Amino acid sequence: MKPILVFLLHISSIGIPFSQTSGNVRVDALIKQQKQAKSGQFSFTVNGQKFTEKVSVIKSENTYGIVGDLMESTRPLAILFKTFTSGKYELNNDKNIIGINDKIYTLKGILDLKVSGNQASGTISGTLFEINSKGKPSPTSSGNISGTLSGLVNNL
Repeated sequence: MKPILVFLLHISSIGIPFSQTSGNVRVDALIKQQKQAKSGQFSFTVNGQKFTEKVSVIKSENTYGIVGDLMESTRPLAILFKTFTSGKYELNNDKNIIGINDKIYTLKGILDLKVSGNQASGTISGTLFEINSKGKPSPTSSGNISGTLSGLVNNL
């Protein structure tokens, strides 16, 4: 299965937008949020390669997400956490995903978020597991990821 199809299957299961309109009221509200959100930046390193991605903060019913700009970027990116407050969040489910070099990975690790008012920054560190053609993560590590988040704004 193509990497973008695997990503769309994951994203659709958590309600994060992947199209201009979906016909689903909840998903369309998330799409509108992302269009109105101010962009931050996620700079990260995976196995010696450096990347930078434009990201924004969106909110579903009881989950916040740091997502890549799906309107402009081809890199799937979704990092989920419970509250927009300072703290360390364990990234331990298969819905935290990132695309790198035409492959999709789940991310298991830690988000250390620093919030001041409606602005945030932070760090992410963890391990990546490649998602196979059946949409399941590999049981063996595909490498480590570390990065910094800056300029995140919560206007929700």
